[in-house]
Amino acid sequence: RAQAFASIELALERARSASRDREVGQTSLFGLLAPKAAAQATSGATQYATSEAWDRGELLRREKSALGFYVSGNPLDRYLRGENALAKLQAVPTSELAGMDDWAAARLVGMAEGYRERIFKDGGGKVAFFELEDLTGRVNVKLRGKDIEQWAPLLSAGQPVLISGKVSFPRREEGEEEEEGPREPTLLLNEVRLLADVVRADTRSMLVRINVSNVRPGDLGRLKSTFLASPGNCPVSLQVHLLDGAEASLVLPKELRVEVSDALLSGIERIFGQQVAELK
Repeated sequence: RAQAFASIELALERARSASRDREVGQTSLFGLLAPKAAAQATSGATQYATSEAWDRGELLRREKSALGFYVSGNPLDRYLRGENALAKLQAVPTSELAGMDDWAAARLVGMAEGYRERIFKDGGGKVAFFELEDLTGRVNVKLRGKDIEQWAPLLSAGQPVLISGKVSFPRREEGEEEEEGPREPTLLLNEVRLLADVVRADTRSMLVRINVSNVRPGDLGRLKSTFLASPGNCPVSLQVHLLDGAEASLVLPKELRVEVSDALLSGIERIFGQQVAELK
């Protein structure tokens, strides 16, 4: 997709340049050549190498890197499809933390952003901070010095994580008036796990929802190949939405059972252009 946009922009710029040259009576070197040679040179200059399309994970990473925010979705969408996805992980959205009790335990799913470490001036150690962003908002997270070496690699990996910790709120001095509105929570980190590892261990089945109107020739064959490339013990079901509004459900045979992984989910995304798999 990015290559397509670049090609279109390059073609438009060439057209604008040629138009400007004609207006001022200029021509390019190609314009001085014989028409056949000019056509061959121009044709060769506009040929581009083809490459495999990015999956949604790669597209989202590039969006975040280029723009500072996601445009076409969120990396968590891959794992949090279905109404009970968070409840299954015993996690809560960041938007609910402000209503929790001080020092209450909480589990959250999100992307670690802005990881940084700070060394104390007195040489007494260091502390780390980052923001966890989920589908509802952000929360500041603090990491104790003794835990930095263990959890920093996971927090810097750029992958969705499941974290657990305790909710903390700013302390008010005696006599200080209570501020209006909800208090701003902070999470004191206890543990970090890659969400992909948690999902792999907890998933008992996978449902793939397909709309016939969005299926291209060969898509089902590619889907079967994707399943075969990730053999495992997780049963797979298909739910097919037909053109007349009817639905057909199919439990796939044992030889098409899979191991849930990023590679599998990425492969399904490449086929249908979106994540149609729901993990149960």
